[in-house]
Amino acid sequence: MSSIEYDPTVEWRVTTVVPAEGATGHTVHGRVNISNFRAISASAPEGAEEAAIKLLNWFWELYFTIEPYVTMDDYYSGVAGVGAFIWNWWPFLIWNAYEQQMNFDMVNAAIAANNPDSLISVLQYDLYRSYQMLYNDAEYENFWTIYRAWGEYITRVSPEGGWGTNVQIKEAGTYVVSEFTGPPTPTHLARGGILFDMWREFYALYIMGNIPEDSWDTFVADWLSLGGEEWTKEINEQFERMQ
Repeated sequence: MSSIEYDPTVEWRVTTVVPAEGATGHTVHGRVNISNFRAISASAPEGAEEAAIKLLNWFWELYFTIEPYVTMDDYYSGVAGVGAFIWNWWPFLIWNAYEQQMNFDMVNAAIAANNPDSLISVLQYDLYRSYQMLYNDAEYENFWTIYRAWGEYITRVSPEGGWGTNVQIKEAGTYVVSEFTGPPTPTHLARGGILFDMWREFYALYIMGNIPEDSWDTFVADWLSLGGEEWTKEINEQFERMQ
């Protein structure tokens, strides 16, 4: 928001991986995505952990097959029924990819037809309205209204936005699947935060043109020497054991 206030001509865009000249950039797709983390109270009775997992499987079976309107409250009340208390943490993720893709397809079809009658949910109508506010309405209630509409449309519906870029990557086949699905290695636990920060900082500075192109080799050498080489070795050994 602050960048738009500073310069109204700014238009942030989502893009695929920028490749070297003559190459094709590939996005890494994890085979296993952790949607959330749960921890059960230490005072829970014996067998509470197993009961929580069984109830969680029950919840997802109902959600995807029998009763799509079941809520997480049903799950938590079941866990409480066995005398346990559960904490839940949600990392950043795209929730329910099937529904996201359905909304993307149906809302874009409605936009193309300039007719929302085919839409089937409140969310789809809201996304359609976000597009109308951005491109067809002359006035807005306030800045936050247009900012919210921009965020909803660009991230979920625009072919050039967040989900639209995922669709482009899938259709073009420009992605690779990470085969690493094991637990964190010792070096990951000890040095992972530093090594992750190193490459994030390097990528950001490199993309913005703040560091020269020939600094790549130096970055790689530093990353490997600070634990990256040992980390790579541990992951390869773990992968071999899992075959």
